[in-house]
Amino acid sequence: MYKMLLRLSLLSFFVGLTTSLAHAQQSARQNATNTIKINLSNRSISYPTPTIRQNGIYYVKIDSINLNVYKVTLANKDTTIASTLTFPTFESIGLDALTKAVGQIPDFTTLSSIAQAERVAKSQLFSDDALNDKAKRIMHVETDPQLRKKDQVNTQFEHYKKLVSQHTDSLRNINRQVDALVLAVSNFGLSYQADASNPMKSALAAGFAADKVLDYSAKLRKRISDVSQQAVVASTNFNQYVYDNLGTITADEELKKGAAALENAFTALKTTGDKAAAAIDAGKVTTLLTALIHLENNKATSYISLPLQLKGDYSRIKIKVEPIRTDTNLPRFETELEYPATKRFYIGGGASIYRGGLTNEAYSVSATKISDTRTDYRVVQEPESRGELGFAALLHFGNKIYPTSMNNLVGLHGSIGPALAISNKVRPRLAAGAGLSVGRKQALTVDVLAMGGYVDRRSNVYSPMAVYNEEPKQVTVSQLDFKLALSLGYMYKF
Repeated sequence: MYKMLLRLSLLSFFVGLTTSLAHAQQSARQNATNTIKINLSNRSISYPTPTIRQNGIYYVKIDSINLNVYKVTLANKDTTIASTLTFPTFESIGLDALTKAVGQIPDFTTLSSIAQAERVAKSQLFSDDALNDKAKRIMHVETDPQLRKKDQVNTQFEHYKKLVSQHTDSLRNINRQVDALVLAVSNFGLSYQADASNPMKSALAAGFAADKVLDYSAKLRKRISDVSQQAVVASTNFNQYVYDNLGTITADEELKKGAAALENAFTALKTTGDKAAAAIDAGKVTTLLTALIHLENNKATSYISLPLQLKGDYSRIKIKVEPIRTDTNLPRFETELEYPATKRFYIGGGASIYRGGLTNEAYSVSATKISDTRTDYRVVQEPESRGELGFAALLHFGNKIYPTSMNNLVGLHGSIGPALAISNKVRPRLAAGAGLSVGRKQALTVDVLAMGGYVDRRSNVYSPMAVYNEEPKQVTVSQLDFKLALSLGYMYKF
């Protein structure tokens, strides 16, 4: 009888294992691709079935969404760019330093000897009949070679001052045009954040074309290059002129100050030209257009997630739609969808208490004193226990047998795992069998197990009917045996 039940238990175990694996393969082949659709404009949701199959591949699609304004978060993991897209700005070309340097250049027209003579002649300190010798000498400057040379230097310095002012005005005009270009691109970028029904959308994008940005920026770079080259030529000529007239300049304090101011202005002009060229170089323009490309690529009004595999007895999808920028008053949306699993196949593990049929034979040794020199020994069999108790750690795998009427509560499974007997002797055991589970994620299990392990049996060396002159030392030996066991336990599904 025991052998028959043992065979049935092992047969049910292997049948359960085979059907479970076959069902798992079939479920893998039958996984369907479905889409959960959400519309933000009318706050509606639609899904293909009332329940989502466990381990199935799904997508989440959100319509009527501006992905340049909103980000989507699924299951607390960002699936889109979480930071706002910023436009690069062209750096300032430093006109303040150049303007300050130009302002420090003196007015050379007021430093000439002729101008000084005219001021003296018109002053009220001298009458026409009583001009002193100094006034006479100034008024006749053309007769003094040194004064005439000084006037020539002043005139040339005034010429270089005008060149610096002209180049400064050119760079200032270029700077305004660069600002206008950045403003046009930024406005066009803002148009992507406006909904189609917003009247600002067309106003922000009016008159903008990417090819114009490329052409206009190339022309600006050409103008900056021309101004910088002209400034370099003027600076070189100025330095050569100072070198050629160094004696006259160093002999006059006002000319020395004027030369130093012009030199500083030319240096500031060169620095400003270099900054202007770097501010609108090809790399900056490319970065600016790259931002527009990202906006254009992201202008779709629908969001589709990557493939999602929903697992667990209850599948939950947490969806958040919130503005990318935190400084806006745009609405935020959040919802959580929950679906019970419909997968029949399950795998779980747990602990059980079992009652089994394995028993250990027990023997004692009785001693009878015959004389002072002789003692007889007999092996006496003790009553056997009615089985053993123990703990088992089992792995279960099976199928739900009533997926609809019982709401996935009852399942049939095979079980296997180690056990530990806690009778008079602690012994390891190996269990395999089949049983029922009641529950979803956590379940109560009842299993019929084939329990195998070593038990104590009487050694063939000794017999209860024999009498021994010496005390038996080891009456029992270990032998492998199998019996049925019934277990009651707890299972947690993976």
